Amino acid sequence: MTRPIIAGPWRRSALLCFFLAAVTQTAAAQGVAGSFEQVQVLVKPGDVVTVTDAAGKVTKGKIAELSGSTLALLAGDTRLEMRESDVMTIKQLYTDSLADGAIWGAVGGAAYVAAMAVVFSEDSDEWTFSDVAVVLGIYAGIGTGIGVGIDALIRKKHVIYQQPPITGLQVGIAPWLTKQHKGVLVTLRF
Repeated sequence: MTRPIIAGPWRRSALLCFFLAAVTQTAAAQGVAGSFEQVQVLVKPGDVVTVTDAAGKVTKGKIAELSGSTLALLAGDTRLEMRESDVMTIKQLYTDSLADGAIWGAVGGAAYVAAMAVVFSEDSDEWTFSDVAVVLGIYAGIGTGIGVGIDALIRKKHVIYQQPPITGLQVGIAPWLTKQHKGVLVTLRF
């Protein structure tokens, strides 16, 4: 007669540990850059970004150049030069790493099997450690596939630069030329 895999008072503790391993996940907090110098660490020429300027115009393009005070953006065939003071936000498409999905999927699948082995080990003396190891491997593989699939679907725009809050009053003056109007656009920001 074979012995149950886990027996006695350790059953609840083991079940709790496997459950916590399956549902616990760490979160990495990422800050937002407040200057172009900080943005230089996050992106490089050729990266695709979406820029919102001070007037609220949104432009998507590739970074041609980025210095501590200016950004050159290629939007189609047009090269746009922007000063740091003209840019409100810069966003970049964020795709989740497939590796962490694979790891958490494998842990979740394995934890499920381990928990079921703990719960049902008293009911059946037929299961051996090698039986559980095979089923554990299968469910860890299934969990890995599910985790990778979920992470492959995660795509969102992440703000990498946000213009710091303005202190005091700022006045902007720019020409306003259209077919119907000629004038000066004055903007006040405070």
